[in-house]
Amino acid sequence: MIAFTFQRNKDLYAVYWHISGDKKIDLPVKSSDITLMESLGQELPVQSGQNGDNTILPVGNRRYLKTSKLTKDELIAAFRNSRIIE
Repeated sequence: MIAFTFQRNKDLYAVYWHISGDKKIDLPVKSSDITLMESLGQELPVQSGQNGDNTILPVGNRRYLKTSKLTKDELIAAFRNSRIIE
């Protein structure tokens, strides 16, 4: 998976994608801490994982995450610690 972070209007964003097509990742952050977007400004529903401390995200196409609750280091660590499922 490839991901880049950037700042926009005081919020932290990550743009990410994976070449494997219709896969999902288990990202170790609470779904309430992020906003998922297909394109900037176009929000998508977020699926919480089983324990509530993780989020299941699609990775086939380029998507964006927005957060004001996580630091850049926390967001980078979350992507590093994510795992592909399905």
